[in-house]
Amino acid sequence: MKMDIKEILKKISGQIKNTKVLAVIFIVGIGLILFPSGGKREEKVSSEKTLTGAEYKAELESELKSILSQIKGAGKVSVMITLSDEGNTYFAVDESVNYTDDEGKKNQSMETGHVLRSEDSNTEEPLITRRTYPEISGVLVCADGAFDPQVKNNIIKAVEALLGVRSHRVEVLERK
Repeated sequence: MKMDIKEILKKISGQIKNTKVLAVIFIVGIGLILFPSGGKREEKVSSEKTLTGAEYKAELESELKSILSQIKGAGKVSVMITLSDEGNTYFAVDESVNYTDDEGKKNQSMETGHVLRSEDSNTEEPLITRRTYPEISGVLVCADGAFDPQVKNNIIKAVEALLGVRSHRVEVLERK
């Protein structure tokens, strides 16, 4: 099998005698390795806006109100969402193990710290590896059509599907 590979390489090298062609192929290959997506991923990630818990809640309520009001028979809708937490942010951690020899004894110590990145030369901030959104603990929907059991059930099913909240955490009441 080694001979087959060697023969193939000889044929390819025999066909490519022009060093300019070989240089262009090499440069294009290096370019594809260094820039596989065609752009800088870091800039895209850092420009994304991070929502606070209150902003996340307000955006969910607005979108939920908009979609639930389109359910047949629902009429005018108001929505309130309660969150159980603010979500979590996970930072990149650098761990290093140090070995020291004290009078023939080996001691082991571990140092940990956050990995820092700097957007510009003046500021450094911890590198974030992952964020989780706040958990929804309950949803209250007030709708004009909530007196109809079928409409009420449709609203509950829609909230369950959209937010992943179990039905016992969703309450649908009639508006005054």
